[in-house]
Amino acid sequence: MKNIVYSIVGVTVITLSIASTFLLPDSEYEKLCVSGGEVSMHASLNTNFTAKFKDCEITFFDVWQDNSLEEFLFSNDGGNSWISAKPGISVLQNGVSQCDIWIKEIGDNVRPYKIKKPINCNCGPCIPSNIDQYQIIEDFVSNPTKAYLSFNNCCCQDYSFSINGNEISSILISLKLHVDYLNNIKYSINSVDDDNKIIYLVRL
Repeated sequence: MKNIVYSIVGVTVITLSIASTFLLPDSEYEKLCVSGGEVSMHASLNTNFTAKFKDCEITFFDVWQDNSLEEFLFSNDGGNSWISAKPGISVLQNGVSQCDIWIKEIGDNVRPYKIKKPINCNCGPCIPSNIDQYQIIEDFVSNPTKAYLSFNNCCCQDYSFSINGNEISSILISLKLHVDYLNNIKYSINSVDDDNKIIYLVRL
């Protein structure tokens, strides 16, 4: 009798397992997470996500099926490199000439999804003389105590700064300007030489 009961239970479990495979929604919208023998649902990426590009920044919308603000990864070069982001929060994209956008969850061996409505995201070459990058450097020079100079934002890592004929590497300029500012010595940008990669500062 016990064998019959066990057989019935076994068949029932197998049948339900097979049925659930076909009855569950597509993995594009939600997945099953099995942990410690318990099954729970969690949000998954929405394949109909959208993105907008403005002022060299890209912003993603409708990324998660449950409208969460969880972090995800995106690529604008067809999957060669990945950058972390959150829905609704802009990410600076200097020098992007084309956008082959894919997104995926954080983790290994996860499936990426390509944007269905491609966007144009060309903000030209990333050089300090461009208006957006120039403004970042100008804001920093006007008050270097707020933060260090971000190479990713200003595209000036390979540049040097010239003050009264003395060249200072971009790596050291934050410290120099910070100390001078505390001593009431202030500067402004005089010019940017992209050919020789020099940013000229003048003392006010």
